[in-house]
Amino acid sequence: MKKIVAIILATVMLLALAACGGGEQTQAPSSEAPASEAPATGEPSTEVPAGEFDEITLNWGLTPAAASGDAESAERLAGLIEEKTGGSVQVEVFPGATLGQEDMMLEGLLSGTVDMANVSPNVVATAVPEMNALCLPFLYDNFNAARAAITSEEYTAKINEVLEPYGLHYLGVSYICPRTITGNDEFHTPADCSGQVIRVMAGEIFTDIYSAWNLNTTVISWGECYTAIQQHTVDGVDGGNEPSIDMAFYEVCDYNIQLDYIYHAQMTLISTDKWNSLTPDTQVAISAAAAENLSWADDFSYDHWVEDSEAVQNDPYNMINVVLTPEERQAWVDAVQPVYEKYAPIIGEDFYSWITEFAAQMNAENVESAENA
Repeated sequence: MKKIVAIILATVMLLALAACGGGEQTQAPSSEAPASEAPATGEPSTEVPAGEFDEITLNWGLTPAAASGDAESAERLAGLIEEKTGGSVQVEVFPGATLGQEDMMLEGLLSGTVDMANVSPNVVATAVPEMNALCLPFLYDNFNAARAAITSEEYTAKINEVLEPYGLHYLGVSYICPRTITGNDEFHTPADCSGQVIRVMAGEIFTDIYSAWNLNTTVISWGECYTAIQQHTVDGVDGGNEPSIDMAFYEVCDYNIQLDYIYHAQMTLISTDKWNSLTPDTQVAISAAAAENLSWADDFSYDHWVEDSEAVQNDPYNMINVVLTPEERQAWVDAVQPVYEKYAPIIGEDFYSWITEFAAQMNAENVESAENA
């Protein structure tokens, strides 16, 4: 029944989201920073014994461009799946929204026309309301707490517990991107905001977040953001350090506000019907490949965040990177508490309690990492 409801919800939202541009189309810097030491996450075994593997080719769609960090990670996982199944399972990766924008791919997953897809939590939430929890602002205190959570076995198991009744199976994420504001106004606290218009991803929760900060929002295609800023249609963009560089926002914006209020990660999903059609050996191999790649993506994402945070401030970008003091950050946290009150019943008591308690645990275990980051 949840799967049927999910299909109906996704279809209803299709026209509303079609003009939104779907997902972020960003490109990763060409040079990769050396991997940093990741927090302990209790990684599962990635060894796969010989077994009975399906002879199958899976299509995998994602909206980021072919040169993006997401696509690089996806291609790596595709290779790992082929390796661990002895070439029996082939995964063809289609970046750059070749298989459609995120809302269309979500509908395709639910209807069976798409095998795998990377879909943002805010889009998944149109069919699975519980996923609004992954968009709660300032859920994690720092990147190390977020990465420890998102790459853990417990997190993967819990997300699957929620998603599978809706017809979706979760494999992990390809890339983690802290969300910032890039624009021509300098913000240190919500008191500095006075109704400026910020481009955000689709989803009512983002409108509610920015409204709490006294900012207006609009949803436009990601590829149109540069022109929208240039023509003063919007005053800024909800994006990230990497997008600020790759989309050349530094040419039309002076400030990068390092809010890091959400650690955004598109969810790598496969339809439950497709997943259940695979042999147990194939499922074990794909899960092991996904776990191995997730561990790699953890460091990959963090290193790019560190590298890009430094890069935006220097030649040739020369943006002013506003890093909040603890007191300034707390002002943003306090202002957005009504969003938690509104979305707790939408998310549901069980999952809301789990995600907030789990995040609190990750924050407590990564306090020193926050100071050293």
